[in-house]
Amino acid sequence: MADILSQIKERAKLKNKNIVLTEGEDKRVVAAAVQVVKEGFARITLLGNKAEIEQANAGVDLTGVNVVDPKTFEKTDAYAEMLYKLREGKINKKTNLPEYADVAQAKAAILKDYAMYGALMLKAGDVDGMVSGACHSTANTLRPGLQVIKTAPGINTVSSSFIMIAPAPHKYNPDGVAVFADCAINIEPDANQLADIAISSAATAKNIAGIEPRVAMLSFSIKAAETTTNTLSPFPRCRKRPR
Repeated sequence: MADILSQIKERAKLKNKNIVLTEGEDKRVVAAAVQVVKEGFARITLLGNKAEIEQANAGVDLTGVNVVDPKTFEKTDAYAEMLYKLREGKINKKTNLPEYADVAQAKAAILKDYAMYGALMLKAGDVDGMVSGACHSTANTLRPGLQVIKTAPGINTVSSSFIMIAPAPHKYNPDGVAVFADCAINIEPDANQLADIAISSAATAKNIAGIEPRVAMLSFSIKAAETTTNTLSPFPRCRKRPR
């Protein structure tokens, strides 16, 4: 299974899905967009201003990449109205006021938060998937999904997972590939949440990694991390967009 990524790409080519990348200000994301289109295993929508992206990435060829600038895109007002209706009646815990007083305020918010903008594109059916988090926090990446996309039918617990590809098969992992979950969201899951996470992870293993799932429950301690302070993130921050 060492060639798992190639297998995933080949399956993705058959589906030809449109994926929105929300962080057009990040050079790695721009390079990834170009590479995906070049390899042809997905269609890419990149959020940002095309002229600014080309200026910040000298020599980049965006041929085949659909660049959408939220500030000028014709569907931005519709997305703002969708967000306002989805969150109508929700109260901001910090201010004790409605999250969005009106559609105009919702629009101002999504023009600052492209992760939310991408989630609304997905909710509207204008794209098939979204990738974010290259230079934004986990919270900023997850919040739009929790507030706008919601969980799949039958799933009550939001969880995350990643695919681990071993350098060589091991007796405990003969395929050389494993799906690990939950790695970022649920700190102390109860029995029902663990069951949900196991079911979701098994589906990911089968549908994305292409392996027959065998579920094992692992336990770990985070006490050592509780005394760690002032840890710097190894990942760069996105440059701020002008307001």
